[in-house]
Amino acid sequence: MDKESAFHSDEELAWHEAGHVVLGVLAGRGSDGVSLKYHDDKSAARTHIHEPHDVRINANELRFSIRCLLAGGVVDAVRISQDDDVADYDYLDIREHLGYYEDSTDWDRVEVRIEQFLELQGKEPTADACDICIENIWSETVQLVEEYWTMVEALATALMQEGEMTGIQVRELWESVMPLPEGYE
Repeated sequence: MDKESAFHSDEELAWHEAGHVVLGVLAGRGSDGVSLKYHDDKSAARTHIHEPHDVRINANELRFSIRCLLAGGVVDAVRISQDDDVADYDYLDIREHLGYYEDSTDWDRVEVRIEQFLELQGKEPTADACDICIENIWSETVQLVEEYWTMVEALATALMQEGEMTGIQVRELWESVMPLPEGYE
């Protein structure tokens, strides 16, 4: 855990990944765990949330997937706003401020899923339509992250201490802080 990627310290990465985990748990998904360990290519291991193999089939599954992918960025935005004493972390402003991490596959996957989400609703995935859709789902994700901030903080703290957590450890920590959401695997 002593390495740092170009975009994340271990602390930043722990908070970011905690956001993904919390939204995955809230969606009722199981997790194989989360790790801050680095691979040979120096990329950090990520959160492993159980997702359906084909999320294009259902708008609710796509919304879940997009929220989970955005959750790390939302946590980053909330932390930046706390550090800078900024009350508002609007999606379009924060996306520019963060420059959304170039090494992140989260953003690429968000863009693909937003296009699928719009197409599923019979809408043309124009740049404007995609931005509006992402902004709406970003706002939903912000509300959930704020509501469950205590859990995000507990998971981030545990990750900074341990470096990795299994799905069972995530579950046990969650249950020690608050009841698991209904439907959690």
